[in-house]
Amino acid sequence: MRKNIVKGVLVAPLASGILQGLLMKNWGALVFALVFAYPLSLAIGLPTLLLLERNKKATLSNLLIAGFLGGAFVGVFFTGADLQAPTMLLGLLLFAFHGLLVAFTFWFVALRMKEHFRVPS
Repeated sequence: MRKNIVKGVLVAPLASGILQGLLMKNWGALVFALVFAYPLSLAIGLPTLLLLERNKKATLSNLLIAGFLGGAFVGVFFTGADLQAPTMLLGLLLFAFHGLLVAFTFWFVALRMKEHFRVPS
């Protein structure tokens, strides 16, 4: 396994804890990253990354889409599928944004320097 991929897997879930800490104005929320973000990143994010890499589709846009959808999937699992309540929809979007942020952080740490993973100009 490449060293940058390992760094990305170790660092990226912390972004979720930092976001939660900023939202809650409590840095104890970094525990969120340890309890939820790391296991979810390993269970959802890593298989998705391996699938994208195997098909040579691990671009920034595909990673962001996968992160957003993965976060939304987790949001449906934790908050339920009742999207009629505005608070449920906001919760779902918050989970989706967590996934998006983790995916971006992973890309930034692990893949941005690779020639075939660069953002198109």
